[in-house]
Amino acid sequence: MKILVRCLGLLILAFLVLFILWLNTDKKNEYKNGFSRKFLSGIVTDSRSYTIDPQTYTDLCGANESKIYFKPRMIGSIIATDWHFENKTTINLGLSEELKKQIGYAYTAEVDSPFIYLYPYNIPAVIIYHLSSGKTSVIRKPGTFYTRSVAVTDSSFIFRQFITGEKDQNFSSWKISNNQLTKEVSFFPILKDEGISTDGFLLYSKPENLLLYSSFYKNSFYLFDTSLQLVNTFKTIDTITAPNIKTGEINGVLSTNVVPKKMVNRNSIIYGNVVLNDSRLMADNEKKSDFLNNSVIDIYHLKKGQYIGSFYLPVKDRDLPVKLAAIGNKIVSIGHRSLVIADIKI
Repeated sequence: MKILVRCLGLLILAFLVLFILWLNTDKKNEYKNGFSRKFLSGIVTDSRSYTIDPQTYTDLCGANESKIYFKPRMIGSIIATDWHFENKTTINLGLSEELKKQIGYAYTAEVDSPFIYLYPYNIPAVIIYHLSSGKTSVIRKPGTFYTRSVAVTDSSFIFRQFITGEKDQNFSSWKISNNQLTKEVSFFPILKDEGISTDGFLLYSKPENLLLYSSFYKNSFYLFDTSLQLVNTFKTIDTITAPNIKTGEINGVLSTNVVPKKMVNRNSIIYGNVVLNDSRLMADNEKKSDFLNNSVIDIYHLKKGQYIGSFYLPVKDRDLPVKLAAIGNKIVSIGHRSLVIADIKI
């Protein structure tokens, strides 16, 4: 009997050891999302990571062949470095103390030499800084506040803005010359949730003269021209066709999300004739460790929407990208605490 009990104990112990080993094994995605990726080799040829001060380097606002431009947390300046993250220079934007106090942290920035565009969230205006002359212009736009914005030219802009009288948003175009919203359209039904469920990234391709809107919470991209005419819609490879969004109201006025949002597409950038999309969903053929220690970038043809393939962009200490920028053979990714610069070949 003692021998039988001992054998049974050893058998249970063996199964326990095997179970612990299985738990720690680097498995493929055990929670199936219903899609697979085609990984392309040799895309990232080198990468460097840096720890950053999150107050000084909050966001990327542009890049060219020689410089990367960063937005600090507080409005008032733009930081520029070279692609080795060295030779830092600070561009003072010449804003009044009153205006800086009014806008504070609530703004985005876009650098498209020779102009820097500042987009404040809390006033319906665009601030334009000329890099050569050092002149700053604060131009009030008609209509309401906006949440997404891009410059088509230095006097023409596309916004995603709140609809007057509705708790939702649409797209609008604005020309400074006549100070009028020349067109307003919506590609989505009016859901009266402040535009939360249809939130996304607004991008502009100057060579193609096309705009792209990528949804944060479902697998949809919208391609349209500068007259806000829809050109094409296409799906990303994942299977999330509807946003996991549930909104409630604060004091019966302001809508807000009341459940954790499932991010599908976190960042998108246009790179030549393709879209590089930072996806936050793991494919069924990925290893969990690979997915957690990298940012997975899916490549789509800009005009056709065709999926081309995917690659991993390294991240530092699982600090996933807040924003991406790419030009030439380089890509930069900024997180909350770190920066990654990589050489790529696409």
